[in-house]
Amino acid sequence: MRVGLAFGPIWALWHLPLFLIDGTYQHSLGIVSLGGLAFLISTTALTILVSFAYERLAGLVGAISVHFASNTVPTMLGLTALSSVVLDAAAKVLMAVAVLYLWKTSERPATLDPGQVPRPTQGVS
Repeated sequence: MRVGLAFGPIWALWHLPLFLIDGTYQHSLGIVSLGGLAFLISTTALTILVSFAYERLAGLVGAISVHFASNTVPTMLGLTALSSVVLDAAAKVLMAVAVLYLWKTSERPATLDPGQVPRPTQGVS
């Protein structure tokens, strides 16, 4: 969880050059705009979701799948207007809050050392 929170702003900064490259999705939003702010907030929230998928669900495949879905689903639905960017950011923030709550309240599955494999108990006949 801490990794997602710490790495989120770094990942948002990683995307900043895309706002300066003509023809990119981020450039069309504008760096100093509501769309730009929504994109940076959603990137930070997405980092939490990707971290959760990596640590608690399916490792690297889970992280890649969450990132892929985040990039693909809005495009498939034709969501390109400013309102959809804000909606996307709001949805990711809500999901991230839910994930943080679940993450904090659930325990990580226990792992066993090879020397601690439980032995079957003998039943009474």
